[in-house]
Amino acid sequence: MSSIFFSHKSLTFFFVERFSHKEKNISIKVLLFFFSDKVMTPSRFSLIVFLSSSVSALEKVKISVQPAFHGIPIWAAKENGWFEELGLDVELSVFASGAPQVKAAVESEAWDFGIAGSVPNVIAGQQGILTVGINNDESATTEVVAEPGVTEWPPTELTPEIFAATPKSTGELLLRQCLVAAGLDFNDDHVYLDQQKPLMEKLVEEGDPRYACLWAPNTYKYREAQPRAKVVCSGRTVNFPIYGGLMMREEWALNNKETAKKVLAAYLRGVTFMQNLAVREEVLKLSDEYHKFTGNTLQELALEEDLILRPLFNLDAQLVHLDRNFANDYTSDADKHYILLEEFLFQQEVITNKFLPKEYVTDGYMKLVSEDAELRAFSYFSATESTVNKSVIKGSSNATVGIVLGVVGGVALLGAILVILRKKKSSDIEYKGKDEARIEDVEKSLS
Repeated sequence: MSSIFFSHKSLTFFFVERFSHKEKNISIKVLLFFFSDKVMTPSRFSLIVFLSSSVSALEKVKISVQPAFHGIPIWAAKENGWFEELGLDVELSVFASGAPQVKAAVESEAWDFGIAGSVPNVIAGQQGILTVGINNDESATTEVVAEPGVTEWPPTELTPEIFAATPKSTGELLLRQCLVAAGLDFNDDHVYLDQQKPLMEKLVEEGDPRYACLWAPNTYKYREAQPRAKVVCSGRTVNFPIYGGLMMREEWALNNKETAKKVLAAYLRGVTFMQNLAVREEVLKLSDEYHKFTGNTLQELALEEDLILRPLFNLDAQLVHLDRNFANDYTSDADKHYILLEEFLFQQEVITNKFLPKEYVTDGYMKLVSEDAELRAFSYFSATESTVNKSVIKGSSNATVGIVLGVVGGVALLGAILVILRKKKSSDIEYKGKDEARIEDVEKSLS
């Protein structure tokens, strides 16, 4: 086995040190193809095993998303291979809403990292799940819209069920904020509560409700179908941020800090990818693919509106919005949002206890990314770097095939020389055929 051992050592520098995980897999596939029509001898098997053992197993991470804009950075990271670059194998699961998503994590540990709106984050925070970041600000796309043709705001006459919202949601909370800003009270006699789709249908009918709170993508669909419909209030107009959250199961995060920060780094790279105007066409393409993957369909205009109106947060922005310091009385921007939301959910009996955001909202894992120089750099996408990388990957993949074929060719040449030498030393070799004899001799020389 000395000859094959020497070959293994000579491959180590190129294969282990210089090849990416993807290129190593290509190498193995090339060898398997080369050996596909030949007998799998011990020496060939040894070579395949060596190369395979050099490809470290990817660590599995379970990630949950919803059919909403805030999951696209995860999809971008997955489709671009950024999780794999960090040694992670991501398994995506899709939940229609936050309640079953949180329940699945609490009852069966169905996911390690999740993305959802702020209400699920509050509910999850009371059940051993951390909020470790902000996935987007939905204040500009959570809107109170009027029925087609209605332009009056605030209304001078309050009829029964003139206002509408989805109960116990950030939509209802925003409607309350808008009514307060307009000098009106939130009175149950004037409010109709229902889910988003029925609200959209009722808005186009005659009579009440005349105003309803919708969020993206429903507000896009409604305004696209009803061009005369007017937006009368939004979270942005009343300075009411609506932060979605990044969640981690606390037990998993505490026991897998290295993995947790890699997940965040890949996600954050997806965020800065989406923020980069130079790759807007590619971003829109991936956004459309993600919505189709999650069972949703949006027009390109709606996809563009999301990118413009729903701010995402890169690493440094995350640290700013999560920061607690003397100047803000140790209450972060995220804390302020969750305090107000918790009070509302407590009054609506969605939660039975109020927790301080400090008990479940943490910037600790974002700081882990920031303190790791390599991951910090990785979390910021560069369009220039992307262009270079595509050329390098294409070239290196070709180089990978070339090197592997070169190695195989070299082994074959060595075998041929050994056959000639043996032929000179012994004239009594009985050939079954020139090709078979050569293969057998190569095998013996490598064994």
